[in-house]
Amino acid sequence: MFGHDTLMDAKVLKLDELDKYETTNRSPVELDVTVFCHGFPCATARASEIGPTGLRIEIDPFPIAKNTYMEVEFTMHDNKGEKLYRLPVYIGEKGDREMELLFVNTYVSAFHYINQ
Repeated sequence: MFGHDTLMDAKVLKLDELDKYETTNRSPVELDVTVFCHGFPCATARASEIGPTGLRIEIDPFPIAKNTYMEVEFTMHDNKGEKLYRLPVYIGEKGDREMELLFVNTYVSAFHYINQ
């Protein structure tokens, strides 16, 4: 669907536990992020926070409206190695050099799995 095998197996996701999380439940990170618009890379950014509902990125001024649907791609590392993610998001908040990107609900649960 997104050109990469990036999504977690649905059997390991616990969708009923998503209600426990809020946007404030994020961890500080330093991740390089590629932002995709209409399937094409349109910007690079640096994620400063990530959690089950979304991520906050630092980005150069970017002419795009709030609530715009996009995708983000990044690699996370753990004791099993690295995993590439490409997930659909929309802009929740937008500042001059910062954006809050919220995961589209279908894929939010992938980060519940990562947090375990």
